[in-house]
Amino acid sequence: MRLPDGSGEAFKQRLARSVPDLLDYGQIKAPATEILMIAAERWAAATGRQPPPGRPAPRTSPAR
Repeated sequence: MRLPDGSGEAFKQRLARSVPDLLDYGQIKAPATEILMIAAERWAAATGRQPPPGRPAPRTSPAR
């Protein structure tokens, strides 16, 4: 996941260092990823950002 400020990658790196068990890592990462993706989609909508040609458009999520 890539957010404009790099927070998604930083989160994953800190989580991987602190949670060595893969199952636990996934259980913790899943809800955080959803929150980060909502923030990224809002940023994209606010700035008019679009995926590069050939890349799929992001999924649509319910308004929150």
